[in-house]
Amino acid sequence: MIVEKTGTCKFCKQMKTVSVPEGADQETCDAAATDACECPEAKEEHRRRMKKDAAFTYIDNMLDKNSYARDVLKAAVEGVMNKAVGKVSTKIDKYTYTVDAADGEIKIKREFKESQEESF
Repeated sequence: MIVEKTGTCKFCKQMKTVSVPEGADQETCDAAATDACECPEAKEEHRRRMKKDAAFTYIDNMLDKNSYARDVLKAAVEGVMNKAVGKVSTKIDKYTYTVDAADGEIKIKREFKESQEESF
């Protein structure tokens, strides 16, 4: 059941009435209020979360059978988004994946390089 409760935006501290599941704690109410807030900081956080969710969905679809690779790339996205690292490159199977950010966008690049070597 959905109920109306009051939450507070974590950025501007504006209080909002939000619809949350019955029994939701104050942290859930505050998160819903932040999502609904129109302050610039809340809008930026919402935009960043949407980009992260889109990147995670792409990774899940691209690597549906390899949970280790998914975890590595998701950690790379988190690191790049939080500016802990500027760019991450990793080789998984026969692909090289590069995760970086430019102009506010998360970029995931996958390269396949095939090489052949003969020895006699």
